[in-house]
Amino acid sequence: LFDRKIALFGGLVLLCVFVGQGVFFIRANSQTVDEATHLAAGYSYLTTRDFRLDAEHPPFIKELQTLPLWVVYKLPFRPDLQQWRDADQEQIGLDFLYKSPIPADQILAWSRLTNLFLGVLLVALIGWWAYRLWGSLPAMLAMTLASLEPNLVAHSALVTTDLGVALFIFLTVYILWEYLQRPTWYRLVAVGVSTGLALAAKFSALFLVAALSLILAL
Repeated sequence: LFDRKIALFGGLVLLCVFVGQGVFFIRANSQTVDEATHLAAGYSYLTTRDFRLDAEHPPFIKELQTLPLWVVYKLPFRPDLQQWRDADQEQIGLDFLYKSPIPADQILAWSRLTNLFLGVLLVALIGWWAYRLWGSLPAMLAMTLASLEPNLVAHSALVTTDLGVALFIFLTVYILWEYLQRPTWYRLVAVGVSTGLALAAKFSALFLVAALSLILAL
C-alpha cells in the first residue's frame, strides 16, 4: 500500500513536470507550418459540417483541438468565397489564425493545451500499464522516461494529429491486453471503440487492424 501511494505521488509529480514542459513549449514557439491548416479545418468542421479542408487527415482530433475555441469564443468563420471553393486550406488557415477577433497566440494556446491534455493521458496510461505489468518502481521508471521524452513533449504541445493517434493506438493495445487477461464483452467493445477513435484520428492508424490481428494470432 505504501509503495502504491509513493508511486501515485511520484506519478502526479511527473505529470506536472510533463505539463510544465508543454506549457513552456507552447509559450515559447510560434505556429508551425501546418497548425493553422489544422485549426481552420477543425473549426470549419464544427461550424459548417463541411469537410473539404485538410482532407488528408480524418476530422476527430482536429475537431477536438478546436472545440474550446468554438465553445468559449464562437469565433466567426467566414473565409474568402473563392478560397473556400478552391479549398485553399493554407491561406484560409492563416486568415483564421491571424485575422480572427482574438490574438493568434491565444487561439494557438487553447488548441495546443487541448492536445497537451491528450499527452498527459498518454503518459498516465504508460505508467498505469507498466504498473499493471510489473509494479510500482517500473511504473515510475516508465513515466519518467515518457514525461522527459522530447518528441512526446513537443508533439503534445502542437496542433497536429500525431499525438492523438499515438494515444488511441496505445490505448487500443492496452485494452486488448486487459481483454486477453480477463475476457468480457465490455472490454471487447472498448477495444472496438478505441480502434475506431484511432482510425478517426489519422489514416496511418489503418496498420493497427493488422497489428491487432497479429497480436491475437500470436
